[in-house]
Amino acid sequence: MNSLVKKVSELTKNIEKLETMVFKDEVSWSSVDIDSWAIGETKIISGSTNTKILERDNIMIFETKLPPLCVFAKHFHKFFNENNFIITGVYQDADGIHGHGSWVTYLNGKVHKVFNPSPIEDLDLIVIFTRP
Repeated sequence: MNSLVKKVSELTKNIEKLETMVFKDEVSWSSVDIDSWAIGETKIISGSTNTKILERDNIMIFETKLPPLCVFAKHFHKFFNENNFIITGVYQDADGIHGHGSWVTYLNGKVHKVFNPSPIEDLDLIVIFTRP
């Protein structure tokens, strides 16, 4: 019985580490700021892994990985812009297909959804949120 309780406790701790966040419709600055998401913390959003690597008053930087055929849900941001730098893989949105080394920018309020069309390769990117 003790081994079962120990195993359940371990599984619960691991599940808590995989805290899932939902991006749908508006995603506000406060929903991703230091009070909601610590530097170094990884969250799973729409099947992608997202790790916050830096935050200052007017900028946040995340490392994001979309596995093959992953769709990052449609959403938009108010009060800040989003700039995505593609490290590896292919990035597809309503504006087309973008390859590694490309920047993709969404201005304040622009609705967007991201798709990794590759059946075998991860899409790795740096996501930068900025505000005035």
